[in-house]
Amino acid sequence: MKWGLAAPLGTGKQLMPWIAQADLIAMMLFVINNHKLRGVFNAVAPEALSNKACMEALCQKLGKKLWLPPIPSFLIKLLFGEFSQELLGSRNVIPSRMQEAGYEWIHPY
Repeated sequence: MKWGLAAPLGTGKQLMPWIAQADLIAMMLFVINNHKLRGVFNAVAPEALSNKACMEALCQKLGKKLWLPPIPSFLIKLLFGEFSQELLGSRNVIPSRMQEAGYEWIHPY
C-alpha cells in the first residue's frame, strides 16, 4: 500500500471485522472498570467492512489511490494455497456482549 499497489482480493465483497485503536483501548478499559463483566468479548466494530472498503480506507489514510483491479481468486489460491481461504473468506463477527453491556463505539464504522 505504501507504493500504491493495493487491490481488493477476489470479489472484494468478503466481510472483514475490524476495530479502531481508540475503541480497542476504550473497550478494554470499559471491561476492566465494569467488575460485573466476565468472560470473552469480541473486540470488533459493530459493522464489518468489505475487503474493498477496507482497502479503500487504508489507501485513503496513506494518501494513495486504489487503482489496481481486484486480484482474481484463482491467482490468490495459486499463490497462497490453503491460506487463500483466510484471504477470500468472509467473517461477520458480532460484538453482541459488548453491545449488551452498553459499550458505545467511538468509531462504529
